[in-house]
This record gives sequence, C-alpha cells and structure tokens, in this order.
Amino acid sequence: GELGTALLIAGEGFDESLFRAGIELEEALGRIGEPYQSPRLQLALARLYTGQLQQARRLLLELLELSTELGRIRSTAGCVLHLTELELRAGDVTQAEAHARAFLHLDGQLRGDLGAEWYPSGMIALHQGRVEDARRILRSGAEAARAAGSRIWLAHHLEALGHLELALGNLPTARAILGELPELGHGESAEEPVAGETALRRDDDLGAPGRCGFRVARDLLEVPL
Repeated sequence: GELGTALLIAGEGFDESLFRAGIELEEALGRIGEPYQSPRLQLALARLYTGQLQQARRLLLELLELSTELGRIRSTAGCVLHLTELELRAGDVTQAEAHARAFLHLDGQLRGDLGAEWYPSGMIALHQGRVEDARRILRSGAEAARAAGSRIWLAHHLEALGHLELALGNLPTARAILGELPELGHGESAEEPVAGETALRRDDDLGAPGRCGFRVARDLLEVPL
C-alpha cells in the first residue's frame, strides 16, 4: 500500500496490485489496527484521487462502519473527512455537508473544542459560495495549523484559500497564499497531528489538497503578474 501510494504521488500511475498485496498481507497477519492506517484506506484514497468515486465511496463507508464498531474515533474522523471531499467531487454538497458536520463533532471531542470549525467546514462554505465564511474558517484553520506545527493541515487550508482567491480573480493574493505550499512539501513527517491531536496519516495529502496543491502553486508562481 505504501509503495502504491508513493508511486501514485510521484506520477507513476495507479497500480492496484500493490494495494491488494498490502491488504492480503494485513489479512494474513490477522490483526486489526487503526482502520484509517490500513492498506484499504490507501486503496480508497488512490481510487478517490484517480476519479473512481463509486469504488472509493464503498471502501470508505466500509472503513467508517468498521471504525465505528471498534470505537476508533480518530479513524472515524479520518473516514468522514475523506467522504466530505469525495462527495464534493461528486457534486453532492448536501451529503458532503453532513460528513463535514460529523467531522466537526468528532474533531471537537478529540481536541476538547466543540466550537472550532476546520478545513471540511471551510470547503463546504467555499462550494456553497459563502465567501466570507470560507475565508474566516480557512484563515483560522491555517493559523491553528501553523501554531500546532502541522504542515499537512496548513497545506490543506492554504490550498483551499488559494483556490478561493483564484476563483474570485484575485491572482496576487492567491499567488502569495499558494507560494507557501512548495516549501511545505519538504521534510514532512510520516504522521502529524490532525487538528492538534487527531493522528491521521500523511496519506490525506495524497492528491488534492497536498501534492496537487504543490503543483498548482508551482504553475501559478510561474505566471507573471
């Protein structure tokens, strides 16, 4: 699974056999760890970021059910995070909003701050055209991620902010925001805290935001003002 993810990030394509090998190995070992850190999750994300939304949804819902059954709050939060992104890609903002609310509740439990909004809520506001709400949530999230030292979550929030400004035609502002992304791509750890405490893997930087964000920033920075 790790190899398949690395090759996909590197632009070498999607090799399902590598993910399947990881799943078979996990099954052979007969152990259940964090569902969010499983080869199945890696396969789900690979399908998500290669546009195989129906297959990705099925895998993520299965992992969400397993996480709930096992009482793994961190894994549950990770699954609903990616389901939020998936439904936004699928054009179902209503379902995405439901997943974002679930993430907000779970994240609040983990961090002890039930009132704080985060990246998924900002993405919902962005897709609903609530510009000021999106700016407020994403800027606040970026500041919190910066304070917590989380490169992953800072990249998520900055890319969303950058795309918001691009959509509004504010190229200089978008360029300034996205200009931070290439540097965030260096020296990432294998695991970082999510929202300060939730241990989600580097996998959630697999496509967009994450690496796609770095490429967007690179392309944008090459455009003369």
